[in-house]
Amino acid sequence: ETDRLITTTGSDANGNVMHQTTDGPVDVRYTYSYKIAALVKPGTTEIQTGFSPVASAQSLPLAPVSGLTYTLTPSTKTLGRLDARITWNTMQGAIKYMVYDPTWAAAKEFWPSSPQPATMSYVQPGLPVGYTLTVCVSVIYPFDRGGSPVPCVDVKT
Repeated sequence: ETDRLITTTGSDANGNVMHQTTDGPVDVRYTYSYKIAALVKPGTTEIQTGFSPVASAQSLPLAPVSGLTYTLTPSTKTLGRLDARITWNTMQGAIKYMVYDPTWAAAKEFWPSSPQPATMSYVQPGLPVGYTLTVCVSVIYPFDRGGSPVPCVDVKT
């Protein structure tokens, strides 16, 4: 990546000017390295100091969806069947959720609204009694290349 200017975030208790930046989210498969230089303005010209020693950090794993549950209610569309509401907790920084359900030809995308709700859900209508449906929900973060665990729940009617 190219060099970035980090803005001032305030002063500490001793009056030292503080600078801070967040780099992320980043892909969990890589170690990232950083070096820092200061831009000093004595008088009217700007001078760049030498770079600091290189600091490296391994990315933290991206958190999987949590709180994956279901509830059953009598079907509103098909007499004698059940509707299953699949619910999960929204994850900070998520851009979308991919839901895998074997009754669908492909995974479906669910996008959180803004502001992000505490939970998201969808309804799978008209399940027969005595049926088991496995539903998996993955969370997609910016720069995500996969690799996060994908929790599943067995919906038993």
